[in-house]
Amino acid sequence: MKKITVTFVLLVSIVSTVVFFTSCDKAKELAKFDVKMTLPTVNVPITAAEKSGLTEQYFQFSQYVNVDSIKAAHGLSTLELENGTVTGATLTITSPAGANLAFLNSARVTLFTSANNELQIGHTGVVNATASSVQLILDVADITPFLTNQVFSGRLYYDVNYALLPAPTVLIGLANTVQFTVSPL
Repeated sequence: MKKITVTFVLLVSIVSTVVFFTSCDKAKELAKFDVKMTLPTVNVPITAAEKSGLTEQYFQFSQYVNVDSIKAAHGLSTLELENGTVTGATLTITSPAGANLAFLNSARVTLFTSANNELQIGHTGVVNATASSVQLILDVADITPFLTNQVFSGRLYYDVNYALLPAPTVLIGLANTVQFTVSPL
């Protein structure tokens, strides 16, 4: 009888432990939520004076992802980010008013690390010369490590025909939206 009782207690303990840890994993999975965020627009000046023999030039920028606001809004002290992706990227002429993209041959956007490893997140296809904005074709890219750092760097590479610039300096706005999953710890 003693042997049956010990075996029963041991079996109940094992089952309880399995159920407890399975329940914890399910609870953690249920606590996850997705966040979609529009990042501040990056203003890129393209100046006729930049004209050099290069066909492709770039503008370097920094972006900030306000993870602290997510923590505060959801009452979290710590969190983990997963599944970071860019869900939209658009280039739009902000100055001069009424200008079109006839001067833009192509553009692409990359993110990079301090070791200068680049990850392309989007590029132009055919640019409509009469349009004032172009939606970038998004590349499949996991940007979670960049979002986790909250501040990351990027580059907008562009190839332009300087003879077609509508003004000595053209300002282009780069607008990005990102999405990621938040996992409370």
